[in-house]
Amino acid sequence: EIMLFDAYPNPFNAQTQFQYSLPVEMTIRLSIMNTLGQEVAVIEDGVTPVGVHTIRWDGRDRLGHAVPTGLYFYCLQTPNGPLVKKLTLLR
Repeated sequence: EIMLFDAYPNPFNAQTQFQYSLPVEMTIRLSIMNTLGQEVAVIEDGVTPVGVHTIRWDGRDRLGHAVPTGLYFYCLQTPNGPLVKKLTLLR
């Protein structure tokens, strides 16, 4: 079963981390979205091996700029569909 775990800490200031688990090797895309549904950062994109993966996000967009305080979503896109959870960034 594909699983996306809760971020810790959440809310976060400087950095947060979360985990996901894959039962088989598959192509995934892990991204951060704002409340408008716009993708602000791509954390991973491509073929990923089986197992549990730990990801850290430092609150920066794809250009390396700090994103503002607010609500964000981390989205794990898989061949079986998306899994989405909330993140709160407090600057």
